[in-house]
Amino acid sequence: LTQVVLIRTLPGLRQRVVQHEAGHLLAGYLLGMPLMDYSITGKTGTEVQANSPSVTGDKLLLFSVAGIVSELLEYGEARGGSDDLRIARVIAQAPEGTNPFGLRPAAPA
Repeated sequence: LTQVVLIRTLPGLRQRVVQHEAGHLLAGYLLGMPLMDYSITGKTGTEVQANSPSVTGDKLLLFSVAGIVSELLEYGEARGGSDDLRIARVIAQAPEGTNPFGLRPAAPA
């Protein structure tokens, strides 16, 4: 509810949220990740099916920072994405060959 109220009352915030989430959406699509849900109202976010064989730690890392990068490219700064950075840190700090968040290993190339 707080997020919805902020989006309605702060000028430019809605467009910034749209820009941020569009970054996730585009990255997920380009990375071939199965996108499950996308919302700008209510619980804002873009969800992927993390247990899909096509979702690897590398892809999830790129997906998690894509919203921040999208804001940086459009506005020169990012105001959102604290949860995205937390997820990116967990993925980046995971020992090589492990799958944070229960991801399956990538198929051999």
